[in-house]
Amino acid sequence: MGRTQIPDAHWRVMWQIIRNSPRIWKSDEARERAFVEQIGWAVRTGVPWAEIPTRLGRALRRRFERWQRHGVWAALFEASIPSAPAEGTVMVDSTTLKAHRVASGARGSRGDPAAQMLGRSRGGLCTKLHAVTDAAGRFLALCLSPGQAGDAPRFLPLLCEALGRCQGVRAALADRAYSSRQNRAGCKALGIEAVIPPRANEKEQAAYDRETYKLRHAIENAFAPLKDAKRIALRCDKKAAVFLGTIHLVACLHNLRTTARIGGLEELLNFGHRP
Repeated sequence: MGRTQIPDAHWRVMWQIIRNSPRIWKSDEARERAFVEQIGWAVRTGVPWAEIPTRLGRALRRRFERWQRHGVWAALFEASIPSAPAEGTVMVDSTTLKAHRVASGARGSRGDPAAQMLGRSRGGLCTKLHAVTDAAGRFLALCLSPGQAGDAPRFLPLLCEALGRCQGVRAALADRAYSSRQNRAGCKALGIEAVIPPRANEKEQAAYDRETYKLRHAIENAFAPLKDAKRIALRCDKKAAVFLGTIHLVACLHNLRTTARIGGLEELLNFGHRP
């Protein structure tokens, strides 16, 4: 099986979402599977749509954007999220994604770089991806921001989004960039232990569970397969929504692969497990 081919067990989870999605053509399961695998190939290799032979590239791009507008990629990502996080632990972090020069200049009123989640940091034009994962490295929530945006203000919104999809969360891990009294108080209000080391310049050095904090490597490792896809590691999409659709697809495939490895893929076949 090729690297961009979807295993049968994974496809069964994806197909139950696709066939129930409104306003998209889905009468031929084999053709739908081929389309998703073609998109996966284009995302992984990073090939420009215009470089794909004949008119296939233009057709793929238009259909991919149509599915994004109808929320199909987001629905596939949500279907891959487990009902309970591994070890009852979630972790929040971000990673910077370098933007190609063609990513700027979206047409119309949406051309504002900040509106398309483009900003400038020390590395130049970039986008920041914020994520929540569990201890197994499965993505639970994702969002984008301009590259220069801070991390701490997005901790609680992302955490609440993950809690809306999962049950049994006991602890939330994050690095020093998320250390603030507001974030710790928010975790306390949610009944969750905040495992966040304090900054060296903070007056009150809050205590945290150092052993539990060692699990935080899982989210760092989870970013690696996302960045294996060249269209994510080097953003070429002008529209933030389209770029996020690409991330949703790759995150869905990563979640399914991880769940199949640790067990529990059968649970995802019943999407009604959501709390």
